[in-house]
Amino acid sequence: MSLVDGAPAVIPTRLLYSPSEAERLLGISHATLYRLIRAGRLDAVKIGSPTRITVGSIERLLATLLPARRGTSAPTIGHGGSSALAPIPRGAPR
Repeated sequence: MSLVDGAPAVIPTRLLYSPSEAERLLGISHATLYRLIRAGRLDAVKIGSPTRITVGSIERLLATLLPARRGTSAPTIGHGGSSALAPIPRGAPR
């Protein structure tokens, strides 16, 4: 860990994603995203007029969809490190 002015460097953590970012992260359509919000499976907040999706609700949704593996935790989004999920750009080879 590096020091900046004598203090540990802080890695910023994203807590909110725009609907289009959440759609890309989850690989779902706009309509599906809003169905998940209406069903209470994703948490949406308004900050002014923009809607934002909480990273915690995305992680909870993924934890319910991914099979549990012994001794491992659910993947995290936006927290850095090797366990972070990164969006795959559209048209990129898989």
